[in-house]
Amino acid sequence: MTNDYFKGDAMITIEAAESKNIPQVLELWWKLMRYHVPFEPMFEGRPADAKLFEQRFSDRMEAEELKAFMAMENDEIIGCTWYVEQGHPPVYTKARYGYIMGMMVKPGHRRSGVGTMMLEKIYKWAESEGLDRLEVQIVPGNEAGYSFWKKQGYDAYMHVAYKEI
Repeated sequence: MTNDYFKGDAMITIEAAESKNIPQVLELWWKLMRYHVPFEPMFEGRPADAKLFEQRFSDRMEAEELKAFMAMENDEIIGCTWYVEQGHPPVYTKARYGYIMGMMVKPGHRRSGVGTMMLEKIYKWAESEGLDRLEVQIVPGNEAGYSFWKKQGYDAYMHVAYKEI
């Protein structure tokens, strides 16, 4: 699944990630986690468990439970988004939905439409799966992320609260 877009003279391709792309996809995942640390220290991660996480991530991608799209520019991954199908309890009117686990665009490519291009691919995936709802969580303090999702038409429907005990 590939689409080509042009940004100036550069061609940007949105591709479905495959098993061979897992190391590069994980590299962007870790960058996304580190980006969120100033907003929420929980994203610091535990280095001792990194390999376990990477194995679980790989297993889920290879089982096609976890899916990813990559934005490519001249064989370089400049962005990535991860998504899965989720389910609310069947008593809800929207029991099945797509959940966007994260999206990362490298700093030099932000605000250029790359995120929107990847999101368009997720919309096509959701439609092909019969899903009519997508959800995403935005870390408080991530104003750039909040602005992007708001611009895309996403609204809050729930706030998640926590307390360290």
